[in-house]
Amino acid sequence: MSDAPMRWVKPKSGLVVRYPFKGDPLPAHGAGVLWSSYWQRRLDDGDLIETDQKSIEAGERKALEASIAADIKPGDAK
Repeated sequence: MSDAPMRWVKPKSGLVVRYPFKGDPLPAHGAGVLWSSYWQRRLDDGDLIETDQKSIEAGERKALEASIAADIKPGDAK
């Protein structure tokens, strides 16, 4: 198990920051990551913004609601 602390970050507006091994983009609303030199360099470069778990959870809810709303077409709900 890693001793690295979990930190909550999101990409700076307009930027795509990728996870170091998977290559997937960090969600725009942010995520909790195990802190490493990779994330510290992104933070030092100004590519990341530190946030908190509550803000990320709110962002996840908002993204889910937007996704659901996009799937409902006029006339579908009765």
